Amino acid sequence: MITSHHGNSVFHKEQGILRTKITVREKEVLLMVGQGATSKEIAERFGICLKTVEVHRANLMKKLDAANAACLARWAVIAEQMDRDSDNAS
Repeated sequence: MITSHHGNSVFHKEQGILRTKITVREKEVLLMVGQGATSKEIAERFGICLKTVEVHRANLMKKLDAANAACLARWAVIAEQMDRDSDNAS
């Protein structure tokens, strides 16, 4: 877990952006991207068209101002951290 010297997640601003700007499905796609899944694998996993996954990825890049796949992967790490934090709070 990535934390500040106070023990809190260092991605508060980014987590807020993820909570307010992306849909549940976009978050699911983002997490799969973070696991290294291809668009085809994501489409098969969720039972949706490849084009739909591509639209979700394009929307994520626009909403998160991610210039490339590496930037999107960074956001995926933050989303994964959010999930871990919420699991630990339960």
